[in-house]
Amino acid sequence: MRSFRRNIELAKTINKQSEKEPFWKKNIIAFFALIISIGSLSFNVISYNNSHKENLKVSVSMVYDNYETSLHSIGGSYPSILDTYWEVILTNNGDKPLSIVDYDIQQVSQHIDLKISDYSYLNGGVFSSPGQAFNLPIQLESGSSIKFYLKVGVLVSKKSSQLIMEQYQKNMRILFIDLTNYLAKNKIDLFGNKVDPILDGDTVIGSSTPMDNRKEQFFSLSVKTSKNNYFRDAFFFYKGKEF
Repeated sequence: MRSFRRNIELAKTINKQSEKEPFWKKNIIAFFALIISIGSLSFNVISYNNSHKENLKVSVSMVYDNYETSLHSIGGSYPSILDTYWEVILTNNGDKPLSIVDYDIQQVSQHIDLKISDYSYLNGGVFSSPGQAFNLPIQLESGSSIKFYLKVGVLVSKKSSQLIMEQYQKNMRILFIDLTNYLAKNKIDLFGNKVDPILDGDTVIGSSTPMDNRKEQFFSLSVKTSKNNYFRDAFFFYKGKEF
């Protein structure tokens, strides 16, 4: 009798296990399907990221040549804007070609007494050399570099503007180095900072500007590629050239 009961209980146990088996099989199949889906999604994301990965170095530095420039009158605390040129070097450090399709210049910070982020003449365009227009897009092969120039309007202090107006009459040709040397000789720079000129007789051959409380504008160049990647560099008047 006991043996019969044991057989019945064993049969019930086996039936329960057989009833559960399809459920586990279904869950195992669903689990592996989920793993495959996640793996496929991860592969697609990695493939997309790899296809859109780019490595571009952007370097911006001031051009200290005696190029022809212009002074624009706008009034206010900083009544003038001076056109300045900046050298841009783009280097493709990635393993694929890339295309530069757009750029933007912004004033990101300022150490001058004027709360303004955007103004006329800030972005004067891109050039192959000062005064020679340059067009986008630019195709850049892996490992190659290209150089071009930005024209950026720099705000000139009221006192510096007055000195410039005294020296340069309306429509008079202005050369950049001559202008900055003229201001240095008057112991001032474009932003109104005190300058210590270095003279050879009556000729300015250099100058130094103390860093304490020095006023200056800070800009950012943002370069956009055809794959919607952005690369940036900050630049400012007293930034040294990178080598």
